[in-house]
Amino acid sequence: MDNFLQLSVHQLVDFLLRTGDIDSRIFNSSSMQEGTRLHAAYQSKQKNNYLSEYPLSFRTAIDEVQLEIIGRADGIIVNNNTDYTIDEIKTTVVDLQQYRDQNFEWHIGQAKCYAFMFAEERNLSKINVKLTYIRQDKEKEKLNEEYCFTYAELKQFFFTLLDDYLNFYKIILRKNEERDDTIRKINFPFKDFRSGQRKLAKYCYGIAKNGGRLFCEAPTGIGKTISTLFPFIKAMSEDGKSKIFYLTAKTSGRESAMNAVAILKSQGLVANNIEITAKDKICFKESRTCNPDECLYAKGYYSKIKSIINYSLLKYRDFDYDTIVEIAKDYNVCPFELQLDLSLYLDVIICDYNHLFDPVSYMKRFFDEDSSSYNALIDEAHNLVDRSRSMYSETISEYDFKLVKEAYRHSSYKKIKYQLS
Repeated sequence: MDNFLQLSVHQLVDFLLRTGDIDSRIFNSSSMQEGTRLHAAYQSKQKNNYLSEYPLSFRTAIDEVQLEIIGRADGIIVNNNTDYTIDEIKTTVVDLQQYRDQNFEWHIGQAKCYAFMFAEERNLSKINVKLTYIRQDKEKEKLNEEYCFTYAELKQFFFTLLDDYLNFYKIILRKNEERDDTIRKINFPFKDFRSGQRKLAKYCYGIAKNGGRLFCEAPTGIGKTISTLFPFIKAMSEDGKSKIFYLTAKTSGRESAMNAVAILKSQGLVANNIEITAKDKICFKESRTCNPDECLYAKGYYSKIKSIINYSLLKYRDFDYDTIVEIAKDYNVCPFELQLDLSLYLDVIICDYNHLFDPVSYMKRFFDEDSSSYNALIDEAHNLVDRSRSMYSETISEYDFKLVKEAYRHSSYKKIKYQLS
């Protein structure tokens, strides 16, 4: 396989420039949803010269690695044919100046990447960058900062980031070369195929190579897990697919997948795999509080994670529950977030359905960007029907409703917040 790396601007700047703590009081699903709404509301109010969600890409080669950087600028303001402004929008629930000061290098770095890519696309000698901060729940409260950069300044900044990232990514490239070499050499791990196994493996290999969907119904005991994982892994060195997601509804399904990978490794396969554990089963805190004031493992997480990932990839190839917990305790970091960040650089990701299908808890780091380089194996897919109902349905209890109704009846305010139990 050629050394090709597709990387989003988010992945690049998050890995290299983000620092600070995990803080669910600021970054959570509710604030992200509200942020998306405010983004759209702000963009809709701009003039006709405002280009929203503008797609950008840039290709280059460094040290025999082919790179494609992709991203989407929040907005581009077209002043005239030579005067453009990149508008990077950030929303938060906290004081805007405080949020800006704590995250400036991260935010301006992202905007400068978009500015370079757009300047390269339009052959510009200079370009403006605007940071727009909006306070959630106080939409009229905004903070704006504008800068002007030359193309030369942006190019130097952008390629410095790429060089820094590639210095780390060379670990991945070496591991991928070793992985692909062993993939070409391994054979089906058992002497004889059970009835139906060869046919299933053949069809799976074709899907892995050529794309498409395969639905398989087979009796218990045929060996479906190894018959699907083996051909998908076998195709990894040929089809350009960088990851395999094995999705299952049950712990037993995850155990079967981990065992299948272990069997292939006993036959000579060298690959990186991880089992993603639910937050409530791996969190070190009973209260599940994710902020630096209440959890030691949230403090300084983003300042430490780069070196931890580097160490972990050099030392381990199997990331099961015990390994994740061991690393997290050694470095005093959140084990749940650690496993998600590590998964970006691994080959086989074994996890629950919700990490792909749940609209709230799916792994955005994979599926908000181009996911065409991934293959998905869905164990016992008939279970998705009931799981999907729960994922896409909301409930409210009569008790909670009456609490709100009673509180509102006695309130003198027309607009008031309540926290439901």
